[in-house]
Amino acid sequence: MHAQIRLFTNTFHKFLVPPLFRVLQRPLSASQLEEVGDEIVAAVEGHIAPRLPEVAGDRGVFFGGMEKVTLAEVMVAGFVMRVYLYAENGILPGSVKDRLEGMERWRRWAGEVRRLEAVKETWFEEEALGLARMLVGRANTPKGQEEVVVVGSC
Repeated sequence: MHAQIRLFTNTFHKFLVPPLFRVLQRPLSASQLEEVGDEIVAAVEGHIAPRLPEVAGDRGVFFGGMEKVTLAEVMVAGFVMRVYLYAENGILPGSVKDRLEGMERWRRWAGEVRRLEAVKETWFEEEALGLARMLVGRANTPKGQEEVVVVGSC
């Protein structure tokens, strides 16, 4: 199981994380933003959702069909939260959320991850959104006109 979790989290970081953070690093046109959204959806559809438990029978919803949260969820929960936060607040196209929710395995698994008490207790949505908006603003500021801002952890 440990090897499967490592492979899952590596896949998550290889395919979903880079486009997720690309929106924060440089200015993107509307069409480029749509492309990033397509890339995120394709990453989930082609690489992540197939590794999630099927939505059938009495198997658990968590990685490997477990009834309780696994290390896989612990390691990627923050990125799951960011995908939804960004899509719900205009940093990513809103269609990303709708398209992800159309994938049954992802919808079930991500929904449970988002409802975990430990995730809710350690996720600081306002801070994460403020930081993302600041970074998007910086990415869209001409070079040399950036403002230095000290930000707490989130």
